Amino acid sequence: MSLPYCKVCQQEVWPPSDCCRLCLGDTTLRPWNHDTGRIIEFASQNDTIFGICRFGTVGLLGEIKASRCHVGMTVRLARCGMQEGTPFYEFEAVS
Repeated sequence: MSLPYCKVCQQEVWPPSDCCRLCLGDTTLRPWNHDTGRIIEFASQNDTIFGICRFGTVGLLGEIKASRCHVGMTVRLARCGMQEGTPFYEFEAVS
């Protein structure tokens, strides 16, 4: 997976954009080097757990595939893609 980085200040640019929100520099794609992240917040409904997980400076909202979870738990991005024009993210616990 790739993520835009600023050519000037070298910061990750999220959400993706052609220019950096900090210095307005141009961006370029680089490999994303965050294998694991942490749960920042979560909630459940109808046996499905959703949460915000932070990977470096990037926060993603998605489904957490785990029987139990807690704030600060380490997760990895298991799947991501587009469903009917909307992005989705699925995370799983790292043992």
